[in-house]
Amino acid sequence: MPKDQPAPRHAVRPALGVLALCASASAAPAQPIELAYTPDERHLRIVVPLETGRAARLDAPDWLTPASGAAEGRFAFEGTLPEPGDVRGLGATANEAFLLGALSWIPPGEDGPRELVLRTPRSHRAVATGALLAEAVSGEGYTARFLPYGAPGELGVFFGPYSVEESTVDLTVGEAALRTYFAPSQTGHSGAYLEAAGRHVARYDASIGPYPYDGFSIVSAPIPVGYGLPGATFIAEQILGHPYMLGRSLAHEVLHAWWGGAVGVDYETGNWAEGLTTYQADHALAEERAPGAARAMRRDWLAALTSLPPRSDRPVRAFVSAGHDRDQSVGYGKTAMIFHMLRQRLGDAAFGAALSAFYDGHRGGVAGWADLEAAFAHAFGAPLERFFAQWLDRGGLPRVQPVAADAVTREGRMIVSVELRQEPPFYELDLPVVVETETGPVRRTVRLGDASTTAEILVDGRPLSVAVDPDFDVARQLLEGELPPVLRDVARAGSHALVVGGGASDAATAIADALLRETADLPRVALEGEPPEAEALLAVGETGEIAAFRTARLPGAAPGVARQGDSRAWVERDGAGRIWLFASADRAGALAEDLASLRYYGGQSFVVSDGGPRPRSGRWPVEDSPMRIDLP
Repeated sequence: MPKDQPAPRHAVRPALGVLALCASASAAPAQPIELAYTPDERHLRIVVPLETGRAARLDAPDWLTPASGAAEGRFAFEGTLPEPGDVRGLGATANEAFLLGALSWIPPGEDGPRELVLRTPRSHRAVATGALLAEAVSGEGYTARFLPYGAPGELGVFFGPYSVEESTVDLTVGEAALRTYFAPSQTGHSGAYLEAAGRHVARYDASIGPYPYDGFSIVSAPIPVGYGLPGATFIAEQILGHPYMLGRSLAHEVLHAWWGGAVGVDYETGNWAEGLTTYQADHALAEERAPGAARAMRRDWLAALTSLPPRSDRPVRAFVSAGHDRDQSVGYGKTAMIFHMLRQRLGDAAFGAALSAFYDGHRGGVAGWADLEAAFAHAFGAPLERFFAQWLDRGGLPRVQPVAADAVTREGRMIVSVELRQEPPFYELDLPVVVETETGPVRRTVRLGDASTTAEILVDGRPLSVAVDPDFDVARQLLEGELPPVLRDVARAGSHALVVGGGASDAATAIADALLRETADLPRVALEGEPPEAEALLAVGETGEIAAFRTARLPGAAPGVARQGDSRAWVERDGAGRIWLFASADRAGALAEDLASLRYYGGQSFVVSDGGPRPRSGRWPVEDSPMRIDLP
């Protein structure tokens, strides 16, 4: 999808002295807001213009109090930053401090955002989400001036003993400054992050429209988070070194500069930005890596939506943000599928043109789903009201299936007929149908608008089979047979119980916490007892006892992974449809540590720890899809 793009220019160097990165610096307001941070005491002092301070005093958070000693015409607050987690959006560790949207209680300036002046000792550096106007190190410490991006509620401010490196990237117009603010232990990753960030910024600048900021900063976080902010991202130190972070994860955060940054979200009508960003970053990069990777991503989205409990399902318009929605399948996966189906209907050129026009028309403002519909309808050349209404305003997914297929010879030509049906409520669907023949596949798109339709497809060569939506291009329920059990099914079950082997009590608690998070009241029985009634059961213990327990409870042979590696976990369904998680190790005491990362493998059927840095995982194969019919 991306157009040709300019190559990033990465002259990586330590950031020292004074930088003037914003040509509009002289237009900044005269009276700034000053933040001075003292790391040893976790002490923050905020100085604002007098009238602003008087107004802000009424809304100041509890950890701040008015202070004396400010200069004439200024008002000061001061306080000790709490530890991370005590107050939402801000905190301080022994060395680092962060404030995410935590200055929203200060009224904005009448003429736009106020300049920020950040001060900290020479040992530390400071960064805000804004254009860096200047920075300097003197005998008194470090000072940096920023002109903030976005609204006060989006402002991020960070202090730490950062090592700072920078580069620039050439764009379609001008260039952007890139910076990493990494903890000393993470500086080895700076070059790779600057190169990757420049590549992503240049990509979207060329394919969507001009990059909306002067620069992009990547700040290492002392807490386990990953936040996208205007012109910046805040990433946990412990995951900076993971290879996947440089690809889709970083691309996702960069792309938010366009979707959710330059074009804000009209949250009252639903959040379109997360799904669009997921589609243009995560999915697009998977598509470039290999068609099978993008297909697998769409399958995983549909699998998550198909297994979504009714209590978590909702229309796409009802999705606001990840923070308000524990299950993100609708806001991310289903919304991304909507954009995928739009691209299939419009074609790559019209799809890209619609998004560029949408960006150009709404940059600097907010937009909702109606604005996206208008942009796509204009590019398509026809109304798209029914498409958007059925995908945005209904919960759930359509359920479709081929029910019959036949091949006949008519007037010397081979014709394959296939009957498609869907259950109410009916959707208007464009279903890909692939007829496999001795001379190769024949692909057609069949419109299904009510209960059923029969399509006739002309082919050359003897037909062998018919498959409907084999690449998961349509948002639909996956049928039994398309959907192997995965770890996510355990977390989504309505009720849970633990079945625990000898010596595995602590490990069972840790594994349940890793998957379910809220486990205090889970029923618990010994392996030799009768498992309680529950939709999902977690059996945890040593290798031999779990193998024997599984053989006694489920038909057929155990999967091969049941005795592989040092520790392993896998899921199966029994004849009653209950989901079982089996977790075992040669030493029960190793289970908790080896399988602590289970929550990150929700789309997998098994996870095996071999003692390496990361476990291996996979999904059970699907061999007989109900969406495929073999022809005689």
